[in-house]
Amino acid sequence: MTTSPLLSVRKPTLVPAVVALVVVIAALALSGAWLAIAAFTAGHDDAGPPHADFVGERITTSYGSFTVQHVEDIGGLTSNDLAGVTHGIQNLVLSDSAQVEVSVLFANEGGNSVQVSPSQFRLVVDGTADPVEPTGSTIRPLLLQPGASLEASLTFVVKQTGARLSVTYTDPGGALISVPAGQLGQAPPDTGNGHSH
Repeated sequence: MTTSPLLSVRKPTLVPAVVALVVVIAALALSGAWLAIAAFTAGHDDAGPPHADFVGERITTSYGSFTVQHVEDIGGLTSNDLAGVTHGIQNLVLSDSAQVEVSVLFANEGGNSVQVSPSQFRLVVDGTADPVEPTGSTIRPLLLQPGASLEASLTFVVKQTGARLSVTYTDPGGALISVPAGQLGQAPPDTGNGHSH
C-alpha cells in the first residue's frame, strides 16, 4: 500500500494587510490634523469688519449693501486724434488726462428710504491732495425705497499719472467706505494740448 504524501496547505496571513491598513489610517489622520491646524492658525476672511479691498465685492452698509461693480480708465485724445482741433468740444478729455468710469450698485435691505447722490462719491488719486468729484452721473439725488436696488454710473476726469486709484463712498450712516480701484495709465508723450489748426 502506498501512502500519499501530505499536502501542506499554508493559511494566508493577515499581518501585512493589517499593517498596510494601519499605515494608511495613520497617514490620513496626520494629514487631517495638519489641515485643521492650518485652518485655525490662518484665520478666516470673514472674521472682523467687512473688507473693502476689491472691485466687485459686496460691502455691508448702514442700509444694506453697496458694490463697486466696474472701473474703467479711458485715455484722452491726442491732437492727432482730433486733427489739431482742440477748441469748442464739450467735455473733451485730452491725452494728458483720463476719463474714469465707475459703475456702482446700491441695495436697500432696510426698512427706511435712503438718500443716494453722486455727491457721496469721490475718486482718490495717490499722491494728490484733494479727492476728485464726479463730472457726470446717470443719477441725480434720490431716495432709494426699502427693498429696492439701483445701478449707477459715475464719471471722473483725472490726470494720467500712473497713480493708484480708490473710489470712496460716504454711507448715509456716516462711514466712509474706500475701494481700491486699480491704477491709471501714463500720459503719452503727445499730451494733446497743442493749439494747431
